[in-house]
Amino acid sequence: MRTSIRQSGDAEPRNDTLAVGVDVSRAPAAVFVSTAPDFDAREAVAALRGVTSLPTRAYYRVAAGVWRADPGLARVEESVVRAAVRDAPLVILHGDTAAFGAPRAATRGSLLLFAPP
Repeated sequence: MRTSIRQSGDAEPRNDTLAVGVDVSRAPAAVFVSTAPDFDAREAVAALRGVTSLPTRAYYRVAAGVWRADPGLARVEESVVRAAVRDAPLVILHGDTAAFGAPRAATRGSLLLFAPP
């Protein structure tokens, strides 16, 4: 994206233009998946969003085969969660880190395994 502002009498015209690169993608930049949602998981998602400023999507498994998307806790199919994990550049798996099989095989992106005690 590029924007320019020009004004008559401007003493320094070289700083009238600002350009910023913008990545447009359907996939979130970070995906947080929890099979054992708890207070720590919710706080970790809040911290991830606050610290990285990345578009982050979070999914919580609230019962066997039942997934919810944050925010709003709308129901989503497991296939949606798997696709988000597969396509995201950054994935955080919380709880059962092998819920989708071998974690490294589930995603091409960077991977953080977060196993609560």
